[in-house]
Amino acid sequence: MRSQISILSAVLIGFTVSACAPKVVVNKEAALQRAPSLVALLPADYPSGIRKERIDLINDLARSELQSGGYTVLDRNIVNTTCLDSGCSQRAELVKRYGVEGFFKVEVESISRNNFLAGYLNSIDGSLNLSGSDGREIFEVSHIETERGGLLFNSGQLFQGVISQVKNSGEDASFGNLASRFVRTIVNKIPLEKPSPQQTASAELKIGEIKQEKIGPLLVQLCAAGTAGQSASLVINRVKSNLREVAPGNYCGAYNVYDLGQDPQAVVEMRSALGATARAQAALNLPNECTLDSGVELVRENKRNKLLLAGSSQAPASRFVIYRSEDKSGPFQKVAEVKSASWTDRAAAGGEFYQVVCIDSSGKRSLPFAAVERSIIGSNRTGSSNA
Repeated sequence: MRSQISILSAVLIGFTVSACAPKVVVNKEAALQRAPSLVALLPADYPSGIRKERIDLINDLARSELQSGGYTVLDRNIVNTTCLDSGCSQRAELVKRYGVEGFFKVEVESISRNNFLAGYLNSIDGSLNLSGSDGREIFEVSHIETERGGLLFNSGQLFQGVISQVKNSGEDASFGNLASRFVRTIVNKIPLEKPSPQQTASAELKIGEIKQEKIGPLLVQLCAAGTAGQSASLVINRVKSNLREVAPGNYCGAYNVYDLGQDPQAVVEMRSALGATARAQAALNLPNECTLDSGVELVRENKRNKLLLAGSSQAPASRFVIYRSEDKSGPFQKVAEVKSASWTDRAAAGGEFYQVVCIDSSGKRSLPFAAVERSIIGSNRTGSSNA
């Protein structure tokens, strides 16, 4: 077993995390001439102390990624009823009865979840291996996936505060994103050419009703009805995230309304293990909070910085929260909260950068707006392009 990542050391050096590239080890004596088209995904191995639902999520994501990569993955119920142990000593039966050509297994070494006063630092350390019917390992891809965030974002975006644990089908959205990136990385590093799946008509796949529900201040859960037992994903502006099948024919996931960008386009995509696809447009649940119609204008006079604010007449702001940084990329810190349409920074030394959030009477926060010197900008949905 590989040693666990030192979380404490990463914290002491100021959240400077550098994840190593995935490590691939191939057993040349057991090398395959081609990628197996029909595989079984065995139950994952993991140490005690890790919640089983987190392991189940990682295995579900691995199944989805393998299917998206062209592999036909044997039904999990067949695997669960045939294999009496995690190593599946009954492999010969799966080979004989179903024609399984390879056995994938996810092994999780550790899951670290660390919340601090100033942020959070999380990691998943594990591997994906493929073995044959005789149990001999063909290759292993190992990787440590990390994420960090909280009060100080390196991107310069407005900070969220200590991460909130928003539940989504038994898993918080933050862990789901981390697990998705971990699985996508190890599957993409499989040292085999992708199999060529047999094509079937896309009409066999159906996507039905798409529902959305707000599950947190920043998160919206999207659930789509569709053909059971398939791989489903939500594609927003060409960025794909997995939808988990939480019940037969019901696929759910979550998206962050602050990450949508301007004029977001969303599609629910469903893919069978044999390569068939179906797509349906999804109307995203955009926030309806106060905005800064005319943006934020910054005027510098005699080493004093004055911000001119103009809220929306349709959704008026009850107050403005102002954040300042000495660097355009952040981090930004809160310096004032005002109700007037202008504010003067009397403590400015010159050259500072600002972001502003407006809050309406119900307490809903807008997206962050970056102040532009001696000019006026329009609405910025992400708050990052000008940050």
